Amino acid sequence: LAISELRRQCECLGLSTAGCLERADLEHLLSQARDKEASRRPAAVDASGIGPASPKPGDRLDELQAELASWVAYSPRASALLSQLKGVTLDVPTLRRTGIGLTVRKYTQHPDKSVAALAAALIQAWKSSVRKPQPATTTREVRRRRVAVDDDETSDSSESSSSSSSGGG
Repeated sequence: LAISELRRQCECLGLSTAGCLERADLEHLLSQARDKEASRRPAAVDASGIGPASPKPGDRLDELQAELASWVAYSPRASALLSQLKGVTLDVPTLRRTGIGLTVRKYTQHPDKSVAALAAALIQAWKSSVRKPQPATTTREVRRRRVAVDDDETSDSSESSSSSSSGGG
């Protein structure tokens, strides 16, 4: 977001931007206001009406992606967001859907070296988890399936050819 947009958001929330000289100051002010607002909000209740509703994992991931996509220059906030992603295991479809891998890669160029290192470590962890060999079937099982498929196709075609030749004459 542009600085003017950040200032407008602060004004809408009734926050004074008098001491804010940089974009990071405005972002920090807004994040503090959001945190206070979230702590005041009553906890959501699940469908049964008994306990707190657990947010969907995809929702939180989308929120993190959206905030990171706006380029968080304030190093402590960027570190906090990236740290929240540390515990998340992502599969290829989720990485493609959210685009979070591309966003996090941009943070490897962050001016704060600790943020850049955290982003690089996240990317490496995701790459290794995606590249892990799946507990796939053995080669023998794959061969059996191929044979079974080939046998089925062969028997179908031989039946159809034998039935068509016997039926025609």
